[in-house]
Amino acid sequence: MDGPVVLGRISDVHSAGSFATIGCFGNFVLPGIVVDKVGEISLPLSPHDAQALIQASHQAPFGKGNQTLVDEAVRKTWEIDGRKVSFSNKAWHGWLDGVVGTVAEELGVAGGRNSVRAELYKMLLYEKGAMFKPHKERRTCLERLLSAFLSEHVGGVVRLTHGQKEKIFSTAEFSAFNMTYIAWYADVTHEVEPVESGNRWILIYNLVNTSSGFPQSATRLEAQRARFCQTLAEWRNLDEECECLCYVLGHQYTNAGLKLVNLKGDDYCRTRYVADSCAEAGDFCVFLASLQKVVTFMNDEGGKEDAESELRLNRIVDLEGFLLRESLLIPDDYILQDGLYDSRDPDEQTGGEYMGNQHAEFDQFYNDTAMLIIPKSLATDFLLGNGHNLGDFQGLLQRLQKCFKMQNNDPRIRELIVQTCQNHLTTVYPDSGTKDLFLGPIAIAGMVIADQGLFRNAVHLVTDGFDENTFFILGELICFQAPAVLEDK
Repeated sequence: MDGPVVLGRISDVHSAGSFATIGCFGNFVLPGIVVDKVGEISLPLSPHDAQALIQASHQAPFGKGNQTLVDEAVRKTWEIDGRKVSFSNKAWHGWLDGVVGTVAEELGVAGGRNSVRAELYKMLLYEKGAMFKPHKERRTCLERLLSAFLSEHVGGVVRLTHGQKEKIFSTAEFSAFNMTYIAWYADVTHEVEPVESGNRWILIYNLVNTSSGFPQSATRLEAQRARFCQTLAEWRNLDEECECLCYVLGHQYTNAGLKLVNLKGDDYCRTRYVADSCAEAGDFCVFLASLQKVVTFMNDEGGKEDAESELRLNRIVDLEGFLLRESLLIPDDYILQDGLYDSRDPDEQTGGEYMGNQHAEFDQFYNDTAMLIIPKSLATDFLLGNGHNLGDFQGLLQRLQKCFKMQNNDPRIRELIVQTCQNHLTTVYPDSGTKDLFLGPIAIAGMVIADQGLFRNAVHLVTDGFDENTFFILGELICFQAPAVLEDK
């Protein structure tokens, strides 16, 4: 597989998102909702106002083919046309524009947060027993935005599916005091489960894409991601195994700010897109790192300049910013972009003072931030590097275990820990003493992640015994954290 294919797939991404999203606000602008023939509605919605809205409503219909039908076995809810609803608070529209911008980003709408306009469509009231069977919108809009106002209720869960993926959103938990929004693409199948008590009161907006370009849909986003997964699969199936693809981001980031949520613009969209695609493919890891190229110029006796260069990844982290490795030299052909340093001034330079009739040696530094794509099967070898020793192995396991705990037992980190340990369980060591030294950290890791098989394999393979420090750590873990690892199953 050609590197430019991967580069092209990533560079084409200017948005990243999901087929559906949800958000909740405790502080929001009171809209001052006014309904024709009812008047202004107070928040939270009172039983009196709920009955007044029902009196002004009609049973909501649904579309079936070219027909528009009313059938409470399919859809049971009250509806008021959006043209009969207005807002006395002029600040509402500006506040709603901010919500729409957030939704556009979360759904990954091409054009970003300023490319979508909200048009009020309907007001709906779901009383006890109200529901809507699974359906799709008629394609009159890009997306739908549902705003649920202060109206306490139980039930009315929204179930959204696209392909094999499903999201379940609820407005009930915060319905007494907060406003919740739910948004989805128009080609997403969704269902409203029956309301168990109270009134679920919502406004429905059509979201219209005001930017030029291809019409956006959940299907199109999924197709784009599927193509990238296929590209990664082709790379993975090559006979020659390149252990890393390195995509240089457009901005530079500090070590403290090196995590997915801090990336800007296209950097965030592309990294999130690649991470989601890799998670879907299941065979790849995505990390971030500071990338530095150092070019050293030296003078020979004739005064001619000669240059040597090295490319180094510094502070390799996962997408949450947890450190996995401090430093690693990589070959130039890992970088996806061609000509990255052509006609580019260095970010800094040191040395170069005159010494007699010639310059002294001097270094030029080029600093970047990179996204790394690594096959899972090679992740351990990549993070440890060639020729690693016991200290490197212990250090990586300790960092992974810390990351595992701080990320609430993240299964992806657990998988890395297991892979790292399994690789070293099968290693042929020069002597039993060296083998036992490596088995100690494996036993500790098995205890930390509660993997009974890993722990017992390490114990059974020991020849002479663990060192004192390993026994001490295992004792603490057995007493305070993971006695279940020792139990027979």
